Amino acid sequence: MLEIPIFGPDDGAAAVVAGAQRLELNRAGSYALGGLTPTLPELIALLSSFRPLALPGTPPIRIMIRPRGAPPPDGGHDFVYTRAELATMHASIAGFLASGLLHGARGDGFVFGVLSPSMEIDVPACKGLVEAAGGLDQ
Repeated sequence: MLEIPIFGPDDGAAAVVAGAQRLELNRAGSYALGGLTPTLPELIALLSSFRPLALPGTPPIRIMIRPRGAPPPDGGHDFVYTRAELATMHASIAGFLASGLLHGARGDGFVFGVLSPSMEIDVPACKGLVEAAGGLDQ
């Protein structure tokens, strides 16, 4: 399956026409930061963009859940998040789920990753986000 990351809703239709079978939605303008959590209006705009084009259906959409890009070069590690950032990630997932716009049957889900300060996978944090995803793919 060809998944193409898009950085804003305006890129979705072009990605599908180019052959994308699944889209990873990132916030508009966040490419230089490695992709950030999009806004709910961006998801709404993406979904709306498929209707007038008579495309064969909305592809599965994976929502990037990332509250910030890499930390500054003078300290910290990428994907090592504070408790406040993890809370933001949980709130983002809850907001997208509450919108009713994502569908497991279509293959929608979330993209995220969390590392411990020792640069190993933070299993408890990732497990918590998987549980928050409510059965959608990760």
